[in-house]
Amino acid sequence: MELIHLLTWTDPFLTGSIFGAGLVFLISNIFFSFLSACAYFTLGLVMSGLASKLYVHLMGFLKKPCSDPLSRLERVDVKIPSETIERVVNLVIETLHTSIPALKSLLLAHNFSNSVKFAAILYLITYIGAICSTLTLITGLWVASFILPTIYTQNRARADELLTQARTQNKAVIDWVLSMVQSNSA
Repeated sequence: MELIHLLTWTDPFLTGSIFGAGLVFLISNIFFSFLSACAYFTLGLVMSGLASKLYVHLMGFLKKPCSDPLSRLERVDVKIPSETIERVVNLVIETLHTSIPALKSLLLAHNFSNSVKFAAILYLITYIGAICSTLTLITGLWVASFILPTIYTQNRARADELLTQARTQNKAVIDWVLSMVQSNSA
């Protein structure tokens, strides 16, 4: 199953299971250490698997018809092809090769306006960090990644219109700030 099918809830049972498990794991990290949360989460998965197999064998012993709820998971191919690993590693290396010089340029203020924008973004991130923890942000992003694609597909025309307006206003604000910075530096 592709990621887009997972995020647009084409199979609600599978998507709900993955969404719920991830959300429970992230929320449990708020209350327990990461190691404890991993151990409890894995223990829960093992106990669920054992309970499922026990149920199937019990129904077989009682001669009642039942299907194995884990049969779908048993058919999943978990091998990662070496080509995929090479592609991911090459993508990471290419990203690093483009990101590191750009970061160097921003830090050394080669382009003043870009460095000012970068500083403003970092300053806003400090406010976000003061309001909530990283784990809270990750949990919010997890929930948003399952909700926003569905909302977008259901309201595509209106969402595209709002995104176009937001881009236009963003460009106007950036142009205004750049004109203010350039007029002050002249």
